[in-house]
Amino acid sequence: MLPEILTLDYLTKENEGQYLDRKSARIKPIDIARHLVAFANANGVLVIGIEDNGEITGFNNNSKSINEFLEIPFSACKGRIKVDHEIRKVTIGLKQDSILLLFVEPSDNSVIKTSDDKVYLRVGDKSKLL
Repeated sequence: MLPEILTLDYLTKENEGQYLDRKSARIKPIDIARHLVAFANANGVLVIGIEDNGEITGFNNNSKSINEFLEIPFSACKGRIKVDHEIRKVTIGLKQDSILLLFVEPSDNSVIKTSDDKVYLRVGDKSKLL
């Protein structure tokens, strides 16, 4: 999926599926590890700061920082996981906020695992334990 087609409209209205997942910024950062692993064993985009129903809630009203989420591919995943990111500024009501897009490339020649050695694969809109 190319970043230029990932408009805010697309990110909020597109159904979650094989290549797109949305998570609230209220989620514990460690809880995104399985989704990153699932996408690394396939590929996709994980968006933090947009609810499952497409509502943009951002980071401003949450205790977790964007940096906490950016550390997870390195601290909670085993294997050579390739993740690029983009921090997008958004307007919620009259306030400026941010959402985080994590672009996960498929692993070339190894299976990616969580730090507790679990392997996940993206199947439809779920990250399934193998």
